[in-house]
Amino acid sequence: MVLAKLTNSSLSSTAPPPQNSTPALQALLRFLDAFNPPRWLQRTVCCLVLGGQSFWRIARGKVHWKNTVDQLLLVGPRSLGVALLTASFVGMVFTIQFVREFARMGLTRSVGGVLGLALSRELTPVVTAIIMAGRVGSAFAAELGTMAVSEQTDSLRVLGTDPTDYLVVPRVLACMVAGPVLNLLCFCMGMAASTLLAEAVYDVTANVILDSAARVRS
Repeated sequence: MVLAKLTNSSLSSTAPPPQNSTPALQALLRFLDAFNPPRWLQRTVCCLVLGGQSFWRIARGKVHWKNTVDQLLLVGPRSLGVALLTASFVGMVFTIQFVREFARMGLTRSVGGVLGLALSRELTPVVTAIIMAGRVGSAFAAELGTMAVSEQTDSLRVLGTDPTDYLVVPRVLACMVAGPVLNLLCFCMGMAASTLLAEAVYDVTANVILDSAARVRS
């Protein structure tokens, strides 16, 4: 009886929808009620919202520095070997593709400039981004997914800690700091591997390559 009374009172206290709303507003409400966005759109919006929250917290200085240093160790030194190895092979393959043709046409003094431009503008940023997305991103996704499944993120909320501040912001900041450094080191490794292969196989000396790269830079 008590449950029935409570149910009836709650139903009677619920305000009915407004009857004097305009037809345009009613049509908009019906559209929003029936709208079912695709999965990719939902994920894109969620990623944009989460990224905006992360950048806003970084701009306000709400950063867990100890966790950020721990993530920098994962993004930087632990990914350095794979990044340098990949960049060296990319540089050597690119050298094989065009240095032989340049040597046949007598354009060996332009080899360094082409190498420097190709590696700095296209190859090493792409290689660095792929490595960070493949190695670091997959590790972050597995770790955060495990924490979500085991309800550790809910425990953080119960303790009064925002999971975005404690888990997401340090990882985003670590990638922002370590990404340019990895890119620079990959560029140096790619240039070194290209220079070594060009001098050993195609008799293009390192001085010629470095002088050409310096001229293009200037």
